[in-house]
Amino acid sequence: MSTMGWMDPKLSNCEIPKCAGCLYGKATCKPWRTKAVTSSILSVNRPGEVVFIDQLTVTTPGLIGQVTGFLTQERYFHATVFLDHFSDLPNIVFQRSFTGEDTVRAKINFEGYARQHDVKVMHYHMDN
Repeated sequence: MSTMGWMDPKLSNCEIPKCAGCLYGKATCKPWRTKAVTSSILSVNRPGEVVFIDQLTVTTPGLIGQVTGFLTQERYFHATVFLDHFSDLPNIVFQRSFTGEDTVRAKINFEGYARQHDVKVMHYHMDN
């Protein structure tokens, strides 16, 4: 309007004000202190290079699958979860107890499963 002469010509050079909503939408919080960025995520290039393991106990026991024979009253209370870091493919092996024997049996079971799919496990990663 100032360039057309309807308002003071001095206003044609001034900065155009922005609305409060636009300024609020563009605003971001900047941290006033920062820590060094440390990445603990492992980089992998193929399946089986890193496999994460975790063990868990369930409060609701699971049935042991049977095809033949007498039905059993035994239940699963524990499980070991194997997760391939490259493909995010989980494999859950149910266990009756957390003994070393059952845990090694679960590991052998998982390695057999991986071998069926032409995957060689190079490294296991677990806490404790």
